[in-house]
Amino acid sequence: HNRTHNDGFAVVNLDDPWLGNMAKRFSKCFTYGVDAEKADLKAIIHRAMPKLEIAFIYQGTQYGPYTAELGGAYNACNMAAAIAAGIALGGDVETCIRAACAYLPANNRSEWRQTNNRNILLDAYNANPSSMEAAIRTTFEMATSPVLLVLGDMLELGSYAPQAHAELGQYIATQSAATGKPYFALLVGPEMAAAAATLPADCRAWVPDTAAAQPVFDAQLAQHGF
Repeated sequence: HNRTHNDGFAVVNLDDPWLGNMAKRFSKCFTYGVDAEKADLKAIIHRAMPKLEIAFIYQGTQYGPYTAELGGAYNACNMAAAIAAGIALGGDVETCIRAACAYLPANNRSEWRQTNNRNILLDAYNANPSSMEAAIRTTFEMATSPVLLVLGDMLELGSYAPQAHAELGQYIATQSAATGKPYFALLVGPEMAAAAATLPADCRAWVPDTAAAQPVFDAQLAQHGF
């Protein structure tokens, strides 16, 4: 944002108060959001999983609801961002919405896969604390059986890494308690040791790398039938 001049055009997530305040400096601004009532483009979630059923309000007109290929409430804001950028660049509103809804997730981002009667959420691209929490929350909300989490290190967090991973472990326990669903967390990598330290020993295993993770993963499938 430092490269954006005050007379430039900004597309801003109005759900974020800091970004909303920063947007005031721009003479031309297109806003979007899920919670922000005053956003130029507002997303309305009808159903979050397994695929988003979502509508949008733009200039007083509601479009949808549509069924998207993406799932998870956290992706509603991502979709709104893409649609807002398209509209801001002159795209037709409904065309932009349909294009966003047709997007098929790939490259390990928000991919729902089914194999051997198991539902798998693959969300392993450049994870950070907020995206990791969103994926964990979505998994617990959707699960109809015990949850098996396989989580790798969140990198590039610097000195904040130990705290971030410890908080992630606490978040797993919180989601289990909130939903009443049991879990087992397979935590992989040096940084994940901090998360493991916050969880009961019978609910988690920590391993240093993926090679060590495979036999633990296989054992959990065999023992608990996740």
